[in-house]
Amino acid sequence: MVTGFEDYTAPLSEYTEKVIVPLVCSMLDGRKGAENAITNKTLREWLAMRGHTVSDTEIRAIINHIRLNGKVRLLLASSKGYYQATTLKEVEEYCRSLSQRSNAILAVKLALQEQIMGRLFL
Repeated sequence: MVTGFEDYTAPLSEYTEKVIVPLVCSMLDGRKGAENAITNKTLREWLAMRGHTVSDTEIRAIINHIRLNGKVRLLLASSKGYYQATTLKEVEEYCRSLSQRSNAILAVKLALQEQIMGRLFL
């Protein structure tokens, strides 16, 4: 679990893993290409029509679980929603974006540590 992001990184409940994850996978599997993306909101509405109330945060945690466990291959995200990559280039660009985001987070961490070492805090 990641401190400060427990809602996203905590293990899923047994109910979510056994009931909700398969439903979400069924909606994501086969959505090839960004033009077929499905949004977090649409996933939640689709689940609600089937009697399952799931929050925005829970969908992100479910997506994380699906990705980490390879339940839907090559699952990417964009401003248009979630979809499966159709080309190696898409996956490489997405991985590059993840690296850039990771590097940006690391830069903030290092700056804060430097401020602590230099006693530049209030």
